[in-house]
Amino acid sequence: MHIAGLLGMPRRVYTYDASSGWQIYNLISTLGTFVLGIGILLFVINVFYSLRRGEAAGNNPWGADSLEWSTASPPPNYGFARLPQVRGRHPLWQQQDVFEGDDRTGRLLAGLSGWPLTWRAAMTTTVLDAQPLEIFRVAGPSIWPFVTAIGLMLIFTAEIFSLRSLVLAGALIMIGGLVGWHWPDRVATTERELAFEREHNIVVHPNGSPTVNRWAMRLLILLMAIALGVFLFCYFYIRLENPVWPPANIPLPNWPVAAISSVLLLLGVGAMRWANQAIEADNQRRLRMGLLLAFGLGAAAFGLLFYDFTRLPFNQSIHAYASLFYTLSGFLFVITLGALGQNLFTQFWAWRGHYSAREHVAVAIGALYWDALLVLWLITAGTLYGAPYLI
Repeated sequence: MHIAGLLGMPRRVYTYDASSGWQIYNLISTLGTFVLGIGILLFVINVFYSLRRGEAAGNNPWGADSLEWSTASPPPNYGFARLPQVRGRHPLWQQQDVFEGDDRTGRLLAGLSGWPLTWRAAMTTTVLDAQPLEIFRVAGPSIWPFVTAIGLMLIFTAEIFSLRSLVLAGALIMIGGLVGWHWPDRVATTERELAFEREHNIVVHPNGSPTVNRWAMRLLILLMAIALGVFLFCYFYIRLENPVWPPANIPLPNWPVAAISSVLLLLGVGAMRWANQAIEADNQRRLRMGLLLAFGLGAAAFGLLFYDFTRLPFNQSIHAYASLFYTLSGFLFVITLGALGQNLFTQFWAWRGHYSAREHVAVAIGALYWDALLVLWLITAGTLYGAPYLI
């Protein structure tokens, strides 16, 4: 069928001229349908035969090597009541018992088999040797992922029919679902968790995993860096193809504005770092002041650069330079608004006293985001406001 298409045969036709040269390929396709049909028929026959006369397969009829075949057949809905200890790539072939291993891990897994009883737990491990790092609470049943999916589905459905008002409604539903989905549902750290930590020498986080959150933030930063790399490639490619930059009748960018806003953002990043250090020392007052100061400095940096942007004597449609200037500026404004929004969210909970030296992952990953924002800001602003003077 692929070859017939390359030879010019359109889709959804049932007849064609004999001189087209497609006959042999359609004949082969037709024979293929009979082969597929026979295969499906044999499968159906085998299903009914097995239901009536087939022997019970047992727990591991294939003699397989992987963990899914170590449970009963059919498997229980909870998977493993006690987690196995895997010491090789083929645990069922290499281990007599997948639940045996070193004593420390065995005691930890035995403890986890009966605790916690009021929330769902998961464990993170090191990357290479899978040594236990932490126990953390994972989300329970929730309606919010479904609400978010409804909003996203409404956006795509409305776009098909160009119903802009429904697109906006879907976006609002999706944003509301995301807010509800990520709204903190705090669980107090009780003496039971502290006793478990002391007994097994492993940290317990009832309010989410710092490790998972840090890696999620690093992946987000990586995605932003990749996007910026694509934009910069376009910018410098167009620049090298044009001897005059900016093009005629376009003034050079106002570099002092970019320099001042960059200094303001640098101070804002310092304030975020100060806030993170404060909560690590369990200083609630310094945390709140640091977050508030970081927001003010970041908002000032954003406002100054955005004000200069509104005074540009050109729009994005006149040529490639203008289009790229608007694209890079828009990208910078979006990621900066993300930092300010994250700061406000963190401030809301900081003023309510939800963070402590033990539980402050939102502050830590917020500081990490601001660090990345500063680097991306300097690269983007340096390109827009400095490159025309230097290259």
